[in-house]
Amino acid sequence: MWKRLVPRFLKDELKGSMRSAAQEAVRELAAAPVAAAAPVAAAASGAGAEELTAKVRELAAKVADLEASSGQLEAILRHDGTAMPPPKHMQIRVVGGYVPGFIESGFSICDDLNAVLGVVGKSLGDFGRILDWGCGCGRNSRALKTLYPACEVHGADIDSEAIAWLKRTYHRFGDFHVAPHRPPMPFRDGFFDFIFGISVFTHLPEDMQFEWLTELSRITKPGSYLIMTTSGEPNYSKLSPDMRKIVETKGFLYLDGTYGQSISLPAFYQNTFHSLDYIRREWPKYFDVVDMQQARMQQHQDTILLRRRA
Repeated sequence: MWKRLVPRFLKDELKGSMRSAAQEAVRELAAAPVAAAAPVAAAASGAGAEELTAKVRELAAKVADLEASSGQLEAILRHDGTAMPPPKHMQIRVVGGYVPGFIESGFSICDDLNAVLGVVGKSLGDFGRILDWGCGCGRNSRALKTLYPACEVHGADIDSEAIAWLKRTYHRFGDFHVAPHRPPMPFRDGFFDFIFGISVFTHLPEDMQFEWLTELSRITKPGSYLIMTTSGEPNYSKLSPDMRKIVETKGFLYLDGTYGQSISLPAFYQNTFHSLDYIRREWPKYFDVVDMQQARMQQHQDTILLRRRA
């Protein structure tokens, strides 16, 4: 059905002012039932009011999902016109919600990666074989392969459900692998020209981080580059004073809680924070730390540009 719909969408030119009008209509539709129900709910009481409130919320949630789906399909039409977005629950596992900008964010992440690589005069198109480490359900791999079709793209993630879906549905965008919880990965020494990991070190305990830095060094070609993101000062400054003091003193904080289980990932997958001083002190044991930029990735996470020693 999707292949039949795309040409019709293009023929009808669902873009420009028409697209803006459609989006505004969706927003108005979301708000209308809430506004209309308010006086009724105020006059009602007990079970009747609760039932009405539940129905309004259900409708608003459906409209929000429609808006998310619409935004994602528009992004697909703009960029490659092929392949449906990943299932809603897989997207939520990656970004914490189901939002219109999910597909588009993969392309803006590639822009951010290029900006960081620009420090050393490189871009994504300069690398023959690239690993999207922690690829989730493929938003960045999809964008990367669309923008640079000559690149050999690989993706790896601990989410076996997402990898199975990618193998069935996104095989045109890369070769996808289930990553083990701990090294090694199924790649020979020096296999990759470039590796990036978006929001992976933001979730691992310290001992696992050191193991993975060693493994990433093994599978990267000497002299090649990597970009990793961390959750830095703009994020840990929002923590409680006690937690913030730990990061400011040690440079590292791992919050051992229930986050991983809440999104159907392993128990070790929690929330981790790094100071830039910590990166300067610890990561040169594994790589040359070439550049660090605060909140450079999507204006949210710090970017760490690394080089594998020759």
